[in-house]
Amino acid sequence: MAPGTLTVKCVAGYDLANQDMWPDVSDPYVVVKVGGQESQTKVINSNLNPKWDQALQFKVDIAEVKTIELQLMDQNRMKKDKPMGNLSISTESLTSTPEKKRTKLENIKKGEIEYEVSFSLDMATAAGEAKAEAVLTQEISHDLGFLADIIAWKNPVKSAFALVCTDVIFLIYFTFNFSIIGLFTSIAFFLIAGGSLYTMGQQLTPGNTPAELPEPFMLVPPQQIPYISQQIALLIAVMVKKTQYIIFWQDTNLSFKAVGGLFIVRFLSMMLGLPLLAFLGLNIAVTAPFALEKNDKFIKENIVPKTNIAKEFVEKMIAKIPKLTDAMTKED
Repeated sequence: MAPGTLTVKCVAGYDLANQDMWPDVSDPYVVVKVGGQESQTKVINSNLNPKWDQALQFKVDIAEVKTIELQLMDQNRMKKDKPMGNLSISTESLTSTPEKKRTKLENIKKGEIEYEVSFSLDMATAAGEAKAEAVLTQEISHDLGFLADIIAWKNPVKSAFALVCTDVIFLIYFTFNFSIIGLFTSIAFFLIAGGSLYTMGQQLTPGNTPAELPEPFMLVPPQQIPYISQQIALLIAVMVKKTQYIIFWQDTNLSFKAVGGLFIVRFLSMMLGLPLLAFLGLNIAVTAPFALEKNDKFIKENIVPKTNIAKEFVEKMIAKIPKLTDAMTKED
């Protein structure tokens, strides 16, 4: 649940199409529809460039509202009001800060509308999200702090244990010549092949409709995911959905591309020493800070002064560039 207030401000219309017989001019107003709710602005008489400057508010659960519909109408006293164009606005990426936009109307030969849309959570919901975000941030900070302590050798026992475990794992790998990438690609091949057989069986069985693929994060509503994790969660959900399509051949083109990509990855894994690079990288990440700390005095007395000299030289050269450019310009 993400209840709050959706504010739609109809600012102005520009160069609207006249729906009355000349010399009469249309009397425009805007009807705003949000879910099952509807509201409208005041009417501006005889004006094809009206300025309503009127905000309409709706109490909604933003997770259940996908679009906002704006319908411009021409008020008529003796007959039915005529449409003057419409606009559909997506509710994705709405913020509490209004952003003014000017857009061409649809289903009409001409005319534009200027509007602002914003959404603010109810205080209780906002407080809950802020609390969840604070807890998640604290957990991430704790995890990152733990890793930083190991890499910086603040706890020599933990650092040494991590280094030994890393080397033992890779020693086992090199001894028995396991292929980690080969293992993953083999599993992927088996999944795609199995999904293909399952889908073919479903299609060949009379009266049997293919099973619907489950939606990612069905057990965790998107609106309950903390704000800073929404983009990561969305990316994972898209990847899961794409994986479903590939495995069950819902998108044949995508499945063929995946099979081709797996063959390429498997070939490259035999040509490149990716595990060796990972082994060296992890060892350097753990041992480099320790080595730098042990040689801190030597680095400060010998390397840092030379680095500062080089830095000053580069800064002087950069400072001379504008003067050289001016001199060359004058000569030309």
